[in-house]
Amino acid sequence: MYAASHSVMAGHRSAMPVSTTGRRRETNSLLKRRGDGRSMRGTVFGPDMSARRIIDLSARTLDRAPCLLDNPRSSSRRFELSVPQASRPCRLESGFRLTLAEGVEEMWPDVRCPEDGLPLARAQDGTTCERGHHWSAQHGIPRMISRDVHYADAFGLQWRVYRRTQLDSHTGTTISLDRARRCLGDACWTMLHSARRTDVLEVGCGAGRFTEVLLATGAFVTSVDLSSAVEANQDNFPQDGHHRVLQADVLRLPFGPAQYDVVFCLGVIQHTPRPEATIEKLYAQVKPGGWLVIDHYTYNLSHFTKTAPLFRMILRRLPAADGLRWTERLVTIFFPLHRAVRRHRFAQALLSRVSPLSTFYHVFRLDDDLQRQWSLLDTHDALTDWYKHFRTQAQIRRALEGLGAAEIWCAYGGNGVEARCRRPPT
Repeated sequence: MYAASHSVMAGHRSAMPVSTTGRRRETNSLLKRRGDGRSMRGTVFGPDMSARRIIDLSARTLDRAPCLLDNPRSSSRRFELSVPQASRPCRLESGFRLTLAEGVEEMWPDVRCPEDGLPLARAQDGTTCERGHHWSAQHGIPRMISRDVHYADAFGLQWRVYRRTQLDSHTGTTISLDRARRCLGDACWTMLHSARRTDVLEVGCGAGRFTEVLLATGAFVTSVDLSSAVEANQDNFPQDGHHRVLQADVLRLPFGPAQYDVVFCLGVIQHTPRPEATIEKLYAQVKPGGWLVIDHYTYNLSHFTKTAPLFRMILRRLPAADGLRWTERLVTIFFPLHRAVRRHRFAQALLSRVSPLSTFYHVFRLDDDLQRQWSLLDTHDALTDWYKHFRTQAQIRRALEGLGAAEIWCAYGGNGVEARCRRPPT
């Protein structure tokens, strides 16, 4: 038998059953998102998971499809769709017609050894390459980092503790959506919503504030982070046929070159050892004709006139747990003062010269509890980051031009400088 499904764990061949399943609500959204009123695309798997092909699903009426795909024998509201191996094409009783598209494979971009770029083979507790480099997997997440890289430990802790704080679905706002939409631009945003498969590499995923936005477009998202924040990301958005999570270093990404339609990296580059080298590594992952979307801190005089840099000199040297604990104490002391003067801009300006806190009363409409949590997260981010670089708009543009990028857009906004570019088609 071949089995067709819209929700599959691609890339995990040995553990996959012959028949794959998916949640009904995912089917519903996929039909609305990827259907053109006549047809959809799905995936066919062979019994040994080796023969994977794109199929075309055509229904008599798409509005009946959720009912047709629903499995009445399943109490968990899961669906299953199986067709005989010999049937090509095959018309099902449900009214779907399945046709194999010869020679076209539905696959994730491959994962390689980050040390030497060689293919990986499964080992007992992870993967290994032919030169003996071994990479473990914990909690279902491949851990492809060197043990001596610790500069993002504080970020990992903060996102595990406050894993839902900045999700739009939690705040009831469109803060993350608006920021991502602005940085992606119209052409890239349209591509993400197109009917064809779009692979997105999200670098520095954190707990998933932008993962949520990207997955909602219907894209196939690979979320990567250097820190243990990958665990929070997986808790928020479990791995499935449209999402996979890896722990990896942006300077040694475990992928072959030029495999992604969109490489998305916000709030990250300024915290890496060498920003220009980071941008180069990200650009190398973009397919010809694909897009790179980034941002970066920029110079701000107020950074040098506040007490935050003094607190940072101390807190960034503390163990991650201690740094978070001291940040929480600072918020306990100073946040009530910020709340008291939230409607007085002049008083806010004076207080900000003494207080090390970042606050958002004048930026976002959030309730007091969320204002406090956002203040804590942003303050912790600012006081415990090991690297903090600044670049001008012109510097970011030059870096992209030096890589041969086209259609460069670069502007001040958000956290500093926002930019995107396209890799010229070959």
